[in-house]
Amino acid sequence: MSPRDPMLWAFSVVHALNVLLMENYDGALDWAQRTLQIPSETGYWAQAIKAAALGQLGRVEEGKKALALALEAKPDLSISYLETNLPTRQPGGLKPYLAGLKACGLQ
Repeated sequence: MSPRDPMLWAFSVVHALNVLLMENYDGALDWAQRTLQIPSETGYWAQAIKAAALGQLGRVEEGKKALALALEAKPDLSISYLETNLPTRQPGGLKPYLAGLKACGLQ
């Protein structure tokens, strides 16, 4: 991956989400934080993954701060939005992501 690729943030955030879905919450937090350091990073994705990882790690207050930043970028972010717009092949495939976000207060 080239550090000059304008889509580097997208590859990085997808990796962070995959690590989160494998229930490696420390790894997902690390990748979300790496993504947030990429100058072209945009949207709510990395903050939402960071919030979910923190929620799963029991660091809810920190997760709420990350969730607030995600909601600034996407005010209509909700559990139902994610369930509708992030389909998975396996039922319940988003469970680690959604549970972490719910722990931080996303409805």
